[in-house]
Amino acid sequence: MKRTFSKLALYMMITAGVLSCTGANLYKDLASNKNSDEALYEDAKKMLDSGDYTGAIDNILETTADFRAQTRVKESLAGAYAARCGMVFLTFISNLTSSSGDSFFKMALNGFVGIDTSNHADCETAKDIITGIGTSLQRTSSQNLFLAVLGMAIIGNRLRANADKLPTVLG
Repeated sequence: MKRTFSKLALYMMITAGVLSCTGANLYKDLASNKNSDEALYEDAKKMLDSGDYTGAIDNILETTADFRAQTRVKESLAGAYAARCGMVFLTFISNLTSSSGDSFFKMALNGFVGIDTSNHADCETAKDIITGIGTSLQRTSSQNLFLAVLGMAIIGNRLRANADKLPTVLG
């Protein structure tokens, strides 16, 4: 009885495995068309993960307007612009938390220690993309939090670039 059950279970697993391979390939569109919106977006997300923010922006901007109108794509594009202006989230937050609890402005300045401040217009572009999603009530709490941190990044970027005691690009 035990041996028959084992054989039956084995046959069922093999049959299930074979049948699962006969279905449609979920990634067929990505593999067949490297210039599809989804393929460009997947490449852009990989570029974001590797720190190639300009490449990610370029890839997303190559997609169709209808595709770029999706919220997830807007969030990725805004994130790439924000990172390019200096708001690489973990680095920025780490710099902020390492401040000694001085004034808000000193804390905002500390968020940009060692970060290039020359792409400050990208922060505004990121803000425009997220605010374009809707009002604060229409946006998600994550999107509103992103805007709050981005606002602090904008202040820190401009302070570091214009009010630093030793003005250099990297603060």
